[in-house]
Amino acid sequence: MAQQCTRLAEYTGRLGFAREALRFVDRAADAARYEPSPVLHCLVSMRRSVAHAQLGDEVAFRAAITTARRELDRGPHETDPTWTKFIRHSEITVCEAGGWRRLGSPAQAVKLIHAALDDTARSPRDRALQRASLAGALMHTGDLSQAISHSLMILPDLGTTLTSGRALQRLQPVREAADAAGAVEFCDQFDAAARAFRAT
Repeated sequence: MAQQCTRLAEYTGRLGFAREALRFVDRAADAARYEPSPVLHCLVSMRRSVAHAQLGDEVAFRAAITTARRELDRGPHETDPTWTKFIRHSEITVCEAGGWRRLGSPAQAVKLIHAALDDTARSPRDRALQRASLAGALMHTGDLSQAISHSLMILPDLGTTLTSGRALQRLQPVREAADAAGAVEFCDQFDAAARAFRAT
C-alpha cells in the first residue's frame, strides 16, 4: 500500500498520497518490530526512502537508504519470507535511483541504474523496466539520443515477449520528446508496441 500511495503521489502530484505512504510504512515497521529477518526491515526502509524522496526530504531519503543497505548487509536469516528473495543490493540501488529521480537529480539516477543493470541475476522483465527508467532519466538530463538508444533495446519485445505495461508507460515521456525531435523510427516502434498491448 505504501508503494501504491507513492506512485499515486508521483502521477497526481498530490503530496498527501506520499504522506499516506509514510503512515503505511510506519504501520509495517511497527508490525515487524520484533521480526528478526533483516531483509524484511530492509524492505520497510526502502519503501520509506521513496516516500521521503517524493516529499522532497533528501536527508530522510538518504538515511532510509543507508538503513536499508545496513539491514541487508546483516545477511540472510532463516525467518526471511520467501517472497523477499528479489531483494538484493541491486534492488536497493534501483530504489535509490528512483529516489534521486524524484528529488530532481536524473544524472545521479542514470549512474545508479547503470550499476543495477550490471546485475545479470535480475529477470528480463525487471531489466526491461530498469532500461525504461534509464531512458527516462537520460531524457531528463538532456541526452535524448541515448534515451532513444536505450528505449530501442527493449521496444521490439514490449507487447510480445515482454508484457510489462509499466515499461511502456515509463517510455511515454521519451515518445513525446522524440516526436518533437522528429525521431520517426522510434515513434513508429513505440506506437507498434502500444498497439500490441491494446490487442492483448
